[in-house]
Amino acid sequence: PEGLGKATMALRAAHKAVVSQDWASQWASAPTGAALRLIDRAPPGPRVARLRTGLPRSLASLLTQLRTDRSHLHAALHKTGIHPTGLCDCGKPETRHHFLLACPLHRVARQQLQHDVGADGFDICSLLSNPTIIPFTLRFITSTDRFPRYFANHALPPPSPSTSTESKNQQALRSRVHLMEKVELKEGEGGGVEEEEEEGEKGGDR
Repeated sequence: PEGLGKATMALRAAHKAVVSQDWASQWASAPTGAALRLIDRAPPGPRVARLRTGLPRSLASLLTQLRTDRSHLHAALHKTGIHPTGLCDCGKPETRHHFLLACPLHRVARQQLQHDVGADGFDICSLLSNPTIIPFTLRFITSTDRFPRYFANHALPPPSPSTSTESKNQQALRSRVHLMEKVELKEGEGGGVEEEEEEGEKGGDR
C-alpha cells in the first residue's frame, strides 16, 4: 500500500507538470494576452489571483486593467475610439509605461515611488507584477489623482486650490471624471471593461 501511494503521488506530480507545461506553451503563443505577456511572462494562474488578495474590488479591477493594458489611460481609450488623441495632458502618448515611469506631471509622486521600491523595482514588470511592490504602485497612483473613481474611498486629501497650478490640476481632474462618465456610458452599451478584464485573467487561472 505504501509503495502504491508513492506511485500515485508520482503520477499526479508528473501529470501536473505536463499540464502546466502545455498551458505555458499555449499561453506563450495565444492570440490574446500580448500586453500582459510584456510585463509578466508567467501564464495566468493562482499566482495572478494572489496579486489581488486583500485589495478592494475597485483597486483589484484597476490593477487588472493596467496589467492587461485596457485601462482608462488615454492611449488605451484611443484604441477603442473613446479618446480622440490618446495623449496625456503633458502632450505625450499616455501609455501605462509613460504614466508610471515617465510623465513629468507626476514627477514628485514618482520620486517617492522610486525611493520606496529602489532601482531594482522601478520597472513596468515589477510595478505591475511583483506582489511586494504593487502596494507602492497603488500608493503612487493614488497620489496622482489620475483615477479618482477607483480611489473614491481610498484617496489622499486633495491639495488646497490656492495657486493657479493647483487650479489647473483640478480642472484636469474634472475633465478626466467627465471622460470616465463617457467610458461608463459606452461600457453600458457594449459590456463593462472591468468585468471583461477581470475575466480575461481569471479565464487562465488553473
